[in-house]
Amino acid sequence: MNNELTEDSKNIIDGNRWVSYFDILGFKKLMENFPTLYVRDVLKQALDAGRKCKIKCKFVFFSDTFIFYTDNDSQESFACIEAASSLFFHEMFLGREKIPMRGCLNIGRFCTDEKNRIFLGPAFIEAHDCAEGQDWIGLVLSEKVRETLESPEFKGIKFGYKNRYVEYPVPYKEEAKFRNLLAYNLNLLTTVGYTEQARCEQQRLWDAFVFMKSVAQMISEEKGDKAIMTKYDNTEKFMLQCYPALKK
Repeated sequence: MNNELTEDSKNIIDGNRWVSYFDILGFKKLMENFPTLYVRDVLKQALDAGRKCKIKCKFVFFSDTFIFYTDNDSQESFACIEAASSLFFHEMFLGREKIPMRGCLNIGRFCTDEKNRIFLGPAFIEAHDCAEGQDWIGLVLSEKVRETLESPEFKGIKFGYKNRYVEYPVPYKEEAKFRNLLAYNLNLLTTVGYTEQARCEQQRLWDAFVFMKSVAQMISEEKGDKAIMTKYDNTEKFMLQCYPALKK
């Protein structure tokens, strides 16, 4: 018995690491309103995207929860997990089924036992709370991540994230609360839509959002639940602030 415990302990990694948490917005209502085969296809798309996007970082899932994480808290690991996280969110937004996600990239103590599929620690819990509390479709960097990125060790590092995140009062469900966070602007190209390529990409994002909102509207009317649409109104406000040309 003791030997088994010793052997298992070799598989445990416990320390400061980067971790991203995602869940599918409205998954319960998706299960209630659509055939099982459709829900299966939605999850399959998410899994395929997650496996494709895990750029030198690790990826696990259970039910409608998707997690990326690294083995350490280095600058190189941040670059990998940020790229994987933003690409995953982007793929879900524009994929075949247009899947609305909420996500948070965090840093802190995270313990993993991959052999037994055990994942725990403050960084994971904080990322979970930060993601699931959001009242919109969005991906954010936690306050701890921002503090780390602005520390002397990270200053001067030219990561592309600076072009893809904007400071924004992110809406939270609890007591109509807002948190000033760095929010992903949905565009892998640029925050300035002057090129034709950027404008086309932004229009694709907008068309995908309109589709997701129409599905949510159908469910909202069927269930008599107006709160569903608040999430989409909040998302629309953010998108139009990022890309004013979409108002035309």
